[in-house]
Amino acid sequence: MAGIWIGATFGMVLADGVAIGVGALLHTRLPERFLRALAGVLFLMFGLWILFDSALGLRWVAVAVTATVAVAAIGLVIIRRPRKPPAVSGPQSRLESMPESPRARLAIPG
Repeated sequence: MAGIWIGATFGMVLADGVAIGVGALLHTRLPERFLRALAGVLFLMFGLWILFDSALGLRWVAVAVTATVAVAAIGLVIIRRPRKPPAVSGPQSRLESMPESPRARLAIPG
């Protein structure tokens, strides 16, 4: 009996260590706002799955609801992504393409 308890405890500590390491790595590479939103969506999906599948015994409803939440979350990410202005290639006018004279740089009149 003690072996089972020790093995289960060791497995949980190992899983927690991996989760902490992955979380720290993700935190250095992704914005905190995104990680919080991802955690919230995952929490919602797991909660809905447990509600519909385990509590109510409606597996197909659980699949449909969690898939809908996942698709909605992906859609929101795509819609709310900041758009970059179109890139400008080359000078806009002939004046911009002309090199600046030394007099103009020093602001010498005449």
